[in-house]
Amino acid sequence: MQTKFLDLNLLPEQRPRQRPTGRSAWLGWLLIAFAVATLLPLWQLKSMGDSRVRDIQGKLDYVREQVRHTDDLLAEKELLGRSLQDTKHQTERLERERAILQDRQSHVSGFTASILQALPPRTRVEDITQEGDILKVRGWAGSASLALSYARALQDLGQFRKVNITTLDRRTSDPVPTAVTFVIELEE
Repeated sequence: MQTKFLDLNLLPEQRPRQRPTGRSAWLGWLLIAFAVATLLPLWQLKSMGDSRVRDIQGKLDYVREQVRHTDDLLAEKELLGRSLQDTKHQTERLERERAILQDRQSHVSGFTASILQALPPRTRVEDITQEGDILKVRGWAGSASLALSYARALQDLGQFRKVNITTLDRRTSDPVPTAVTFVIELEE
């Protein structure tokens, strides 16, 4: 009786070489062909996808830049809009003030014309100022009586409620010994 021993050749040099059978070789080549046929289109799809991702990333960067630029323009537009509103308000305010000044000017210029027409000879007006409803006329006269007659002439105009001489001083530096300076207050 013959005994069969199990051949346990653990060392590769001692193992007998087995040649693949036709079926397993054919199956291996089929697997390799399937892998190549599947992986090649997948690699091409990945390459095309990467290319499209780069293109889209570039376009996205461009769009982001445009959005930043648009945000800057909107902020500038808002600033210009506020500046325009401020300018409009200032223009309106200045127009109102101009109308008030023009009204006052015609009112004051009418008074000024009357004040200057009432001047007696040897009398000069040096300054006319307005403080509220009171006009102050500062001037020079050849004598105190000329200053008083000027105040009377202003009273006779009928344009002023009150006419008061607040200051009547002798001019010491004047060669005319009777010369005086005066301040007359006219209340509208």
